[in-house]
Amino acid sequence: MRYFEGHELVYQRLIAGGATNWDRTPYDEYELRPFVTKVTRQWLRAGERVLVLGCGTGPEVCHLAEAGMRVTGIDISATAIDLATRQAADRGLDVTWIVGDACDLSRLSRFDAVLDAHMLHCLALAPDRMALIRSVADTLVDGGRFIIASMIADEAMNFLDTFQLDDEGVL
Repeated sequence: MRYFEGHELVYQRLIAGGATNWDRTPYDEYELRPFVTKVTRQWLRAGERVLVLGCGTGPEVCHLAEAGMRVTGIDISATAIDLATRQAADRGLDVTWIVGDACDLSRLSRFDAVLDAHMLHCLALAPDRMALIRSVADTLVDGGRFIIASMIADEAMNFLDTFQLDDEGVL
């Protein structure tokens, strides 16, 4: 098992505890909603093909689909994708879901944009990050956009009460 495949166990615990997404907020009020709203307004257009990396339970994917994008979400966690599928169906959204490794997108079609919604920082090793960047470059159409929302933590950071570190140190 690769180190980031441990997210499957985290999603199993989160969902068993009643959470609908990683940050434990209500599904439609996910932490990255303001960012995705801004991205949608500034860099994406209805009808574009968008791939969301590390989509988890899919709130960003659903938000983009509601805005008229043709969206595909990919995540390493089958548990997260299962919940994402149900969330999209409940909203009547036509979305493509893939359980897979975002470091290898070679089987996917081409996209107008790829959105990394807090996945890149989960790749701790340089070879994995390089594989991801190469894979994204190969899947983007000419003039396509790679949009990254990432985070970094250090000792001086103060996390809000809505953030928690689990037993493995995953935020």
